[in-house]
Amino acid sequence: MNKHITNWIKFSLYDLKTAEHMFKTGRYIYVLFMCHLSVEKLLKGLHEAVLKKVAPKTHNLIHLLNTTGVELPEKHLETLESLNALS
Repeated sequence: MNKHITNWIKFSLYDLKTAEHMFKTGRYIYVLFMCHLSVEKLLKGLHEAVLKKVAPKTHNLIHLLNTTGVELPEKHLETLESLNALS
């Protein structure tokens, strides 16, 4: 696996772990922010894996998903849209 993709995954997991710690301390706004960052990094890794190009500099989760051509089940897409709107 490409080192860039591995790094996207590694940093995504780090952000998710940070969100878990913030959840335990009741810092809920930051939980959402860190979850957004985690998903964003996974989508950027997916973008690079699928398209073999550097991911675009955007925080828009829907745009990132659309660049990959991957289709999500409606329930997951709704969650992604909600997270995108909150951040």
